[in-house]
Amino acid sequence: MLSSTTLPPLAPDAPVRVTTGELDEPYEELAIIAVRASSVLSTANVDGLNERLKAAARKIGADAVIRVSYGSAGQAGIPTATGTAVKLGGD
Repeated sequence: MLSSTTLPPLAPDAPVRVTTGELDEPYEELAIIAVRASSVLSTANVDGLNERLKAAARKIGADAVIRVSYGSAGQAGIPTATGTAVKLGGD
């Protein structure tokens, strides 16, 4: 269940973990976040999408993004990524 807690943003260089799986430590789910490349012609790849996920997570105070999935949107096939932003140490 997603938390109703509002957290301050993290510093722009704060570390954020990104994984397609789960974590073996307690966490609190904050939000579902989704990002996309700016266009099909951009240099978007998994690393680029992960950087966008990290930036979105930092804005809401998340330490990690879990259960990440990658895909594409629209007829143009713009690369996308979706995951659950979490704060480590939750109950």
